[in-house]
Amino acid sequence: MKTIGSGTIGLIGGIGPESTVDYYRLIVAARPGASVVINSVDMKRVLGPIASGDLDSVAQYLADEVQRLARAGADFAAITAITAHIVFDRVRDASPIPVVSLLDAVRDRVQASGWTKVGLIGTRYTMSGTFVSDVFSQAGIAIVTPDTDEQTYIHDKYFNELVRGIIDPQTRDGIVRVIDRMAARDAIEALIIGGTDFSPMLRAVANPPVPFLDVTKIHVDRLMELSQ
Repeated sequence: MKTIGSGTIGLIGGIGPESTVDYYRLIVAARPGASVVINSVDMKRVLGPIASGDLDSVAQYLADEVQRLARAGADFAAITAITAHIVFDRVRDASPIPVVSLLDAVRDRVQASGWTKVGLIGTRYTMSGTFVSDVFSQAGIAIVTPDTDEQTYIHDKYFNELVRGIIDPQTRDGIVRVIDRMAARDAIEALIIGGTDFSPMLRAVANPPVPFLDVTKIHVDRLMELSQ
């Protein structure tokens, strides 16, 4: 794997704040003294246009914010949210510095594990869109999402609780029940925790119904590998 140097890591954060903090904690735990620049962007300027289908403005906004990271001294960048990866290719292509894909890192981990059918939870835009399955299908991996009612439940909990830093054990249990049903109904082999704000909550699940893929940890692992 080609490395990109041991310079300053730039994070596009704020989508939402709790996941950004999680990234920072994992990075400095893996590499004490790591040089990190965080650009905390306006979540409404990302999720609002995505909801209305205005991906051009999302791509332009995030590309401009990566430019700010580069001007602040970042040598490479990462977007700390899966939903924002809906415009990843456009942001990467416009960036003056390398941008490390979360989805590529997770796909490679799934492929290395030998799984070919995995579940996905996240925001409604992540679960109902094709941008995740487009990346995974390149490796022959099928993506399975919850049913419509389950997606609504997960999406509502994500924005009403998790992005605000609220971790409710009842919500955790409810989401695990959704995953249980997916395992029984769809025979998934593993589950992508496809919202970085879900990661801190679901790490506490002692006996998951299927292996959980903690996308935040996997993305940070990739950042550490590339910045050896």
